[in-house]
Amino acid sequence: MLGLSALQEVLLGVFGLLLLATVIAAAVQRLKPFPALFYSVLFGVVILFCLFPGVLASIFEGQPGQSAAYLRFDFLFVFFIILAYAFVTREYDHHRVFSQQVRSQALAHALPLLESQSKVPQGMTRVVILVSARNEEKTIGDVLAGLPTQVGKLEFKTVVVDDGSTDATPIIARGAGAITVRHGTSLGIGAPLTTGFVAALQLNCQYLLHMDADGQHNPDDLMRILSPLLAGRADMIIGSRFRDINPTHLSITRTFGIRLYTKLVNSFTGYRITDATSGYWGIRADKIPDIIFHAEYNYAVEMLLRAGRNKVRLDEVPVVQLPRSGGHSQFHSISLFLLYHPRALAQIVSAYSHPGPKFPEFPRRPMEDRTHLIEEKAPSSHLLETRVRGDVHSHPVEK
Repeated sequence: MLGLSALQEVLLGVFGLLLLATVIAAAVQRLKPFPALFYSVLFGVVILFCLFPGVLASIFEGQPGQSAAYLRFDFLFVFFIILAYAFVTREYDHHRVFSQQVRSQALAHALPLLESQSKVPQGMTRVVILVSARNEEKTIGDVLAGLPTQVGKLEFKTVVVDDGSTDATPIIARGAGAITVRHGTSLGIGAPLTTGFVAALQLNCQYLLHMDADGQHNPDDLMRILSPLLAGRADMIIGSRFRDINPTHLSITRTFGIRLYTKLVNSFTGYRITDATSGYWGIRADKIPDIIFHAEYNYAVEMLLRAGRNKVRLDEVPVVQLPRSGGHSQFHSISLFLLYHPRALAQIVSAYSHPGPKFPEFPRRPMEDRTHLIEEKAPSSHLLETRVRGDVHSHPVEK
């Protein structure tokens, strides 16, 4: 009706829906004013260019009509990516300082207890099961109840990093006997991992396994992930939802996104994996500094890119992801959905333009309480003054 080409109609529909989603998200207070304004203007400008492509005609003067049209839309795509990346980079810069304060406070509370449990029984190999959680009161109790405490000469310690839950998640975790480190406020999906890495190394573990608290990761697969590490066949093992398996409970769009980012990671690193965004994985403790990342939200892409850059031997084993039995996916929020791809782009740029972040360190303890120094390779740093609170509790793990 408007005389638009098929390409214009597709782009108009896509960006029109994104603009509508942004307006709705802002109306129901799921998107803050600044990002709502940012995306509304961005999508609105793209829609205008779709309706009136001649606006950019002067930029491509002398080009054949068909080529000029594609160049104009290529320009729009690059324009969108650049602005989105700039927004996410700004978001990271503002968030990172505050995040460091929150984690420093949580680790300050954790240090005495972690030190008290740092001794590994003679002849045993310690494995830390790191569980990151936020508002998972409906599932975390069952998840922790299914975790092992000892298998042969393997001793398992469970560490739950609670990312600012507003429900009973940390209370249930403590009651289940897990070492529970709590962020005073929510930082994002990736931040609890870096906190957990420090806690795990303080516990003198030799291997670390990560899983989520939402009940989708089957505890029966823990040994399947751990066995190749114990045998020395790899430094890091991914529990793949797609290796020899075709999951049916994942949406088409999510499956497409997972496969897209997996191909991207493989092309950059030379790995041959099938699931780059799996949250179920294990690693040798001495390789943890080689995968630590800047991202505090969707961390998986940057983590694997840094693993590839640091020559971490990586493999995968098939695991079955169970249907979610409580809580909600990270994509429940429209704002998180809109930000996912710019954040992934920021991770790629960060992995190849910035050196790996300095490994998080424990804050200094008061001199009168300090009976020994932490390892020389990880010198202590001063505790940043902060207005937030964090706490840690622990009970012997007995099932």
